[in-house]
Amino acid sequence: MILEHKIFSILLFVAFLIFMLPSGVSACTYEATITGNHLDFAITSDLDKLAVVQYIRQSGTALVTKMYSPTVGYDWTYFDDFACDIGLSTPVACRQNRSGKLGDGAFWQWYDWAGKYYHVVPGYRWGIDFDSPPTYDSLGIEYGTTGGGEAWKLCDRT
Repeated sequence: MILEHKIFSILLFVAFLIFMLPSGVSACTYEATITGNHLDFAITSDLDKLAVVQYIRQSGTALVTKMYSPTVGYDWTYFDDFACDIGLSTPVACRQNRSGKLGDGAFWQWYDWAGKYYHVVPGYRWGIDFDSPPTYDSLGIEYGTTGGGEAWKLCDRT
């Protein structure tokens, strides 16, 4: 009986941690506009913690050809990199290779590698040019927070 009580108490505590404590990423939404081969979008939620923004192609064949970033007070460095594992302490944007094709993803972040922390980036307008028109169904926008860039949240489109 004592063992069962301890197990129940542990399970209750774990449930509390999972369901009651706030996570690093809350619900987020994004507003998007597609004009021809160009996408503009803006994220709303946790803007005081926004550290990483990522576009993931959900379907279709449109590939990223160019990226646009909001002003952060420093110039963004743009890369074409298969892994986007770039150790610069400046704002970085890169076209990703998520499924075997360069440009099937896009990634923005400003990580201080020396200090080991994420800078907050603004939630203003982000932009992507594609090699063919994307569709709203093909878009996947997610973000990570300064509380941990690994805490990802896929956003809902409004």
